[in-house]
Amino acid sequence: MQVKSISRIAIAVALLIVVSVVVPPIPLFLLPVPVTLQTAMVLLIGLLLSPNEAGFAVLLYLILGTLGLPVFAGGTGGIAIVLGPTGGFLLAMPIAALATAIMQRYWNTDNKFYKAAIAGIVATVIIHVLGIAVWTISLNVSLWSVIVSDAVFLPGDILKLIIVLLIWSRLARLSLFKYN
Repeated sequence: MQVKSISRIAIAVALLIVVSVVVPPIPLFLLPVPVTLQTAMVLLIGLLLSPNEAGFAVLLYLILGTLGLPVFAGGTGGIAIVLGPTGGFLLAMPIAALATAIMQRYWNTDNKFYKAAIAGIVATVIIHVLGIAVWTISLNVSLWSVIVSDAVFLPGDILKLIIVLLIWSRLARLSLFKYN
């Protein structure tokens, strides 16, 4: 692994921790899952890094939090968080980052912004599907009630995706993010 690759991974993990810990989670109504910037950072990592780097960076973040380091939203950590209602969203993040990076790198199209938008939408769907599944199982509630509750997050996720795409369009030009 090259120094440039290790640097990108370290920066990605650090930024994911910063948006998770420094930016407070926003609770919605009585839902057990808050609004965070973690998903936005995962999308950005997937768009900017190579598939191996993106997947490894977010997996490393997940491992650090699962081991008890306070790196998850609001400075929490531990296996209880991963097994709780928010666990599916966390477990989906490395998969979403990897999927985004794979689509970003290998999907052939002339419209790169369009490609990045589709990759971000697919990643968001991955995060929500796994998040809904674990949320339903962990609280032993009906799937339909969780799907309806999860729909509250979609407008914010659309806004986060738009902001991520605008940031990506600027950062992708930097030599740090040229991984070919």
